[in-house]
Amino acid sequence: MKEPFDDLETLAKEAGLSQVSPNFLIQVMDSVRKEEALKTNEIQPYTPLLTVRKWIAIGVITFFILLVAIITEVGSNETTINFISMSKIKNMMFSFSLPDFVPYQTTVYSISFLILYFIIQVPVLKRRFDREFTANTSLK
Repeated sequence: MKEPFDDLETLAKEAGLSQVSPNFLIQVMDSVRKEEALKTNEIQPYTPLLTVRKWIAIGVITFFILLVAIITEVGSNETTINFISMSKIKNMMFSFSLPDFVPYQTTVYSISFLILYFIIQVPVLKRRFDREFTANTSLK
């Protein structure tokens, strides 16, 4: 009686054993590690949150809002923009004064420490993200 896998056995004997390179296992394991690292980190290429076009749009909108605030008379009941002379704008800008505001010493300290924190923290985080990004892209 003939076995069902006899044909495969004869084909395997005819083909013989192939020799693999000496570092075959190391290469396979390195590629598996690289693929696993890419899957676990799911690294996306860096794209800025706001593109240049969006920054320009924000700048233009801000400029027009400031322009309307300067040109429109304060306390005017009219809904249209009143185009006024430059001397009137200068008078409005230089006659404006803020009420006296004296912050608490604690507030000044906390704002100072917050600014110092950001000045130190942002470069440290950027350096860390750059290092991680270059380390992960070298795995590819």
